[in-house]
Amino acid sequence: SEEPIFSPELDWERCDTQSGEWANRGLTPLVIFIEGWKKTDEDTFLVWYQGCDSTMGLAELRVYFS
Repeated sequence: SEEPIFSPELDWERCDTQSGEWANRGLTPLVIFIEGWKKTDEDTFLVWYQGCDSTMGLAELRVYFS
């Protein structure tokens, strides 16, 4: 894909200088890592991920194939 399918957007995922109370609180700012996933439908996945190497999140991700 030319575009990322998942990228940091929330303050606790970004941990950069513009992230309010989360500024500089993460080990690695501006990155997320998908740690695991479970397919729940043909184009839908639950993904467990890290933000800033310091927090965990769960998201529903829909992927459209062309």
